[in-house]
Amino acid sequence: YNACGTLDLSQGKTIIAIDMYSPRAGIPVILSLKNGVSGNPLEVAARTVNTTRANTWETLYFDFTSIQGNTTVRRLDFFIDPLSTNIANVAQR
Repeated sequence: YNACGTLDLSQGKTIIAIDMYSPRAGIPVILSLKNGVSGNPLEVAARTVNTTRANTWETLYFDFTSIQGNTTVRRLDFFIDPLSTNIANVAQR
């Protein structure tokens, strides 16, 4: 996702929450914050959170307090079950 401008990571705004349907518990979800929207943007920070429920929606929280005040983040990349070798199997789980 390319942000319009930079992501606000000021005090009190460093936790990013997403709602995700989880087919099984234990799926790793990586949120990578990057400093550009085109070419090869550099990763500013990344967090991994695992799903905890199966066959239901849950809210995942990514804590970026360590980069509070950063003003360069312009892109968010999500990686769901990045170690899976078969995309069809991920979709069917």
